[in-house]
Amino acid sequence: TENKEQLVVYPNPAEQYVVVSSAYSVNTMSLINVLGQKQNCSISQYSLHNTYNYKLNTENLPSGIYFIKATDSNGNQLNGKFVKQ
Repeated sequence: TENKEQLVVYPNPAEQYVVVSSAYSVNTMSLINVLGQKQNCSISQYSLHNTYNYKLNTENLPSGIYFIKATDSNGNQLNGKFVKQ
């Protein structure tokens, strides 16, 4: 059985960046557009208040809806989405 957890993603809608928060460390993270294509963006990690936070630079992405698919350190699949203005 696959456990699908939600990622906390903010601000939403986004302009220059989004922050992705998870209770566990993320091993892999992909950013995907509505056409199912992987998008490149820089990701930086920091911890705050017992959560793992990842800042994604969205400045160069075209406007639209994006999906975030990640796997945490426990092997759980994590999902989130945001709108880029």
